[in-house]
Amino acid sequence: MVVSATGARLAVKNPTEETFQEQEVELRAASAQLPGPAAEPPLSLTVEENNCNRPSRGVLFGPRSSGGWSVMRPPCGTWACESCGRKKAARVQKGIARVAVAEKLTRFQTYTLDPKKLPEGMTPDETIPYIRYAWRKFQVAVRRRYPGVRSIVVLEPQESGRAHLHVLTNKWMPHAWIQERWEAVGGGRQVRVQRVDVHRAVRYLAPYLRKGVRALPAGVRRFSASVGMRLMEKQGGASGWKYSTRELDWFTRWWEVGGGSRAVVVEILSGRRPP
Repeated sequence: MVVSATGARLAVKNPTEETFQEQEVELRAASAQLPGPAAEPPLSLTVEENNCNRPSRGVLFGPRSSGGWSVMRPPCGTWACESCGRKKAARVQKGIARVAVAEKLTRFQTYTLDPKKLPEGMTPDETIPYIRYAWRKFQVAVRRRYPGVRSIVVLEPQESGRAHLHVLTNKWMPHAWIQERWEAVGGGRQVRVQRVDVHRAVRYLAPYLRKGVRALPAGVRRFSASVGMRLMEKQGGASGWKYSTRELDWFTRWWEVGGGSRAVVVEILSGRRPP
């Protein structure tokens, strides 16, 4: 819906070629009637690329710092995406580096599943909920024996496809005790433990974040942390940007029909147009 200088609202029909042809004259007339300098040039619109291999539907629209306006397809934000997955992994790495220093996480552990302990016929994907369940039972024993243990856990598939866990934690625990308890919950005795420099802790998990976690099935929780640890801080959206359900080609054509006028911008920023 476009607002004219007199306050009249011009209805916009369904997005067809006939719609553009029928209403182009009205839309340009409404844009020209807005108050302002008669010689005001049209506003520029730049179509941005986000390198996402499967962008979400709709568009994001907002002001450019250098002037004019930008429109782009929203990124999918999935781990499997080559572009989005790398960005998410980078955010997690920064979070791990920050939390590891704050929590003094100086112990690096790897928990592997013993194939002999697994139920017969279990598939690699089925080892994901299995190891998560075993880890929860293991943590019950840890909290009883060693209160105050804090940890970050990253899930990764091995070459065999079976899941295993990489853990950064803040307390020393005897290796023999860890092996005994991990075997008791159905994991096995394959546990590696080493001391690490807290300022380089992220180096131990970075390789798994870059490749391994992105190979996991969609919907799988790839990392977790103790209560109060926030690995992925919320990101503030760019100021003034809006989301539209319209597709990119419709959006850019409608902008062209509107002549890049301030009427177009006012309608979009008000949330009324495009719908």
